[in-house]
Amino acid sequence: MKAKTKKPVSSRSSKVTRSSAHKKTAHKQSWTKRLRWHHVGGMALFVIGLAWGTIVLVSSPPQTGSAEGCGVSSTLVNSCRPWLGAAVNNYPAAADNTKSQLLYHEQRIGRKLDIAHTYHPVGDNDLNETDAFFAKRDGTYLFANWKPVQKWRDGDGSNGTANANIDKMARSVKALGSKKIFMTLHHEPENDVAGGASGCSTYRGSAGTPTEYRAMWRNVQNRFKAAGATNVVWVMDYMNYERWDCMVDDLYPGNDLVDWVMFNGYGVGNDKFVTEVGRFYDLLTRTSNANQNYLSKPWGIVEWGIKDPSAAQGVSYFTQAKEALEKNTFPRLKAYMIFDARHKGAADGENYRVGYDGNGTSSSMQNAYNAFANHRRIVGEGLGTPQPLPTPTPTPTPSKDTVPPTITLSSPTEGSRQAGVITVKGNASDNVKVKAVTLRIDDKYVSTDESAPYEFKIDTRKYKEGKHSVVLRAWDPTDNMGQSKTVVILIDNLSTDKPNEQAAPPPTNRTTVVNANTFSAPQYPINVGSLVIVSPTINGSSIQVWINQKLLPNNVIETINLPNGTHTLTISENGEVSTKLISVKNPLPIAALNHVRFNATDYVVVMVIVFLVFALWFGRSYVLGLTSRREQAIARAQRTNYRRK
Repeated sequence: MKAKTKKPVSSRSSKVTRSSAHKKTAHKQSWTKRLRWHHVGGMALFVIGLAWGTIVLVSSPPQTGSAEGCGVSSTLVNSCRPWLGAAVNNYPAAADNTKSQLLYHEQRIGRKLDIAHTYHPVGDNDLNETDAFFAKRDGTYLFANWKPVQKWRDGDGSNGTANANIDKMARSVKALGSKKIFMTLHHEPENDVAGGASGCSTYRGSAGTPTEYRAMWRNVQNRFKAAGATNVVWVMDYMNYERWDCMVDDLYPGNDLVDWVMFNGYGVGNDKFVTEVGRFYDLLTRTSNANQNYLSKPWGIVEWGIKDPSAAQGVSYFTQAKEALEKNTFPRLKAYMIFDARHKGAADGENYRVGYDGNGTSSSMQNAYNAFANHRRIVGEGLGTPQPLPTPTPTPTPSKDTVPPTITLSSPTEGSRQAGVITVKGNASDNVKVKAVTLRIDDKYVSTDESAPYEFKIDTRKYKEGKHSVVLRAWDPTDNMGQSKTVVILIDNLSTDKPNEQAAPPPTNRTTVVNANTFSAPQYPINVGSLVIVSPTINGSSIQVWINQKLLPNNVIETINLPNGTHTLTISENGEVSTKLISVKNPLPIAALNHVRFNATDYVVVMVIVFLVFALWFGRSYVLGLTSRREQAIARAQRTNYRRK
């Protein structure tokens, strides 16, 4: 096979090639020349504009509300901002139901809530109209706080009645369709543990062991899945109380059963928000491991607030929370749910409301909380910007109920002698309804009864012997209060003869009621009878009483034990101290006896001095080496006779 030979390039082809190259070179030179002279200015302007645009783009702040790159996950985590939620009750300006109270909270903060927190105690096994309203409302999620059983072992699947109740709640949740909700099971379980947590000794509950708690969680979730109720995001809810930190790991239901981990963030007095929240935040971070993988879950504050604060303490706590939000101190927190409430069933109960301070008066705390609730990190730099409240249609303002309930104390009776366990009984009525009746002994809250007949069992052996004041208070849904007449009883557990018999009552005209508003002056002391009862000036407040700088165990003063004259009465009510002067005038024999009794020390000192003077006088010859005048005269006579001799 012949080898192919390469044809030589003809001279003509070479000329063409050289000619083309020459033309291209000339064209290039010509384009460059034209570019240099005709386009340099335009290109310079383009480059300057591009640089300026880049500088402006980089230096301009991001636009809030942009949804680009944001989203809500399958477990309801907003990737751009934390949710704002609330549980609300006991605001008299709104109707006494959960829906109205939550809507009133939104009215006060000027925006919709992201999460509405509702509670379902044992026996409340389906979602109600309020739950459905918030679960289906655009821009809001329901957080259902549910206790399926009282004893955790009953929820492990072995109890048919408990299983039926669980299935009922599952059907109720499934009826929401594609709407997802948050749910927790028997929240804050630590103080309900009866034993079984490793390394713990701080049990005080009776619900069961951590093993039974975890079994309840698994059974509930299995039954929900079987019923097709898969629209639930499951939340583990801790107390954040150092006493029960040892139970946290043991109570954790399991990584496969928990979608969120939440905990409380309460403060009291001058507590710091960062300290109270940071303590448990650090605990979860420090103890997270493969079995309790807290770090794999989003976290949130399920309840927070400050207990019975002064206005200044409340403002400080909410301001600290806003500052922590601004600094992003707790980046893992994806929800903040305020407990804007006072515990129901206790008219004198703990107050966590942001609109009222610990004295029950409207305060500046609301503005401080509003600044937190509308902070730029909460209102949304991204998807899920909370919707503003629509302008409400004016509606006639309903007339507010201002009529207080009436209440009478039927037992025990005035002046009766009581021993052992007694029953305090009362009768109450109201133009709307009686919400609760509370018992106070010596002006201190004791107990609440929410249904008639209103009766209270009291063990008198827990009180000191002597006279004590008893009074009942009745409350209606708008927190109007009626108070019964104060009855003074004599607790006498030491004598065994005829307990609870009628003692001789003090004359009614000899009982004097005094409070911080009662007028007194040095020249005008309060003339009091044989019995003085110190009462509060503000409904629901507690007081402490001193007489002559001595703290009394109750608010009843028996003047028969005081000497006649003017005495100083000091009253402390909600931290405000006032001083009154009372004038005591007992009958002469009692006054004389009291005078001696109260001045016993002075009399003893005088008697001792007199005794010592007499002792020194009569014993001076032995003590001081002195002799009497008679003895001195005899001695002189003897000396004279001696000289004569």
